Amino acid sequence: MSTLKCKLAEYNDKRKKKNVTIIVVASVLFVVLSIVIYIKILEPLFKYNKAEKLFENGQYLEACEIFESLGDFGDSFELVKQSHYEYATQLMNNGLYEEAISVFSELGEYEDSQSRISECEIGIISSLIDDEEYEQAIEWYDQSDKDENISRYIYDDALELIRENQIDNGIMLLRSLGDYEDCSDRIVALALEHREYLEEGMIYPLGEYNGEIIEWYVVSIEDDRALLLSRYVLEQRRFDANPGGWDTSEIREWLNGEFYETSFSENEKELIIESSDNVFLLSTSEFLSLPNEIRSCTDRAGVQHLWWLRSPGSHSRNAGFVDLSGNVLKNGFVVNYHNSSNLGVRPAIWISLE
Repeated sequence: MSTLKCKLAEYNDKRKKKNVTIIVVASVLFVVLSIVIYIKILEPLFKYNKAEKLFENGQYLEACEIFESLGDFGDSFELVKQSHYEYATQLMNNGLYEEAISVFSELGEYEDSQSRISECEIGIISSLIDDEEYEQAIEWYDQSDKDENISRYIYDDALELIRENQIDNGIMLLRSLGDYEDCSDRIVALALEHREYLEEGMIYPLGEYNGEIIEWYVVSIEDDRALLLSRYVLEQRRFDANPGGWDTSEIREWLNGEFYETSFSENEKELIIESSDNVFLLSTSEFLSLPNEIRSCTDRAGVQHLWWLRSPGSHSRNAGFVDLSGNVLKNGFVVNYHNSSNLGVRPAIWISLE
């Protein structure tokens, strides 16, 4: 009987120990599971909710830091980008354009980040123009992607400046736009009205020959006058019937007589600086100062021509001329040779800028 009691007591003791072990293991598992649930679900959820509240309150950077720490929890990854986007928009709305551009640039093609960058650039350029910092505004434009919105903004500002009679600044902005819209035509039109804005290399229309407007290259500008050279060969003529040089030549007489009188109105003549030669041919030294791209010359139909210079050639019977490649031949061409009338006439004039 005592043996049975001992065995029963031993059995109950083992059972109690087993139950304790089960309770301990279960407790440990519960704690571990609770920790895992907290770490994996509850803590991220608390952080997520906190980040959402920060986002709603416009504290986008703080929200972004938390969303980033959450990794791929829920839609955190997407909300990181959205937080950056809203932060950049906030900067833009507060006039912090450069900082906003930096953030939008990091977002790449997210949402409308690229068009927002253009808005920021317009904001910067607008502020600079308002502050009359035109050169800095142009520098910003040159660094931008020059999309339609930015170009249009500068174009409109340029026209507004011109309407306000700030022609220098308006032309400066138009020039920065290059071939945009009708900028080149507007600059020329302004130069026609205000000759002080002529620039070297510009095409300036003045006078008429054979029913067509004469187009002139602005070759050089010296103080209050500009040297103009016909863009095209206007006529083919011999230099002279008898060798004697420019001073007594037929071509000089024709340029300062018939050509001058019939090609320019009285108002246009007032622009041309009067001298012993109102109209003349370039000398060799004047020719050599021309840009390479305008040395060779065609007529209006596009046919290339040799053309006369007023400087003498290597012989008294010759006058200088330019070949089809745009080079001066030192020997010149015989002024009254039977085919000398095939050489082209390319008139030049000085006009007043006052």
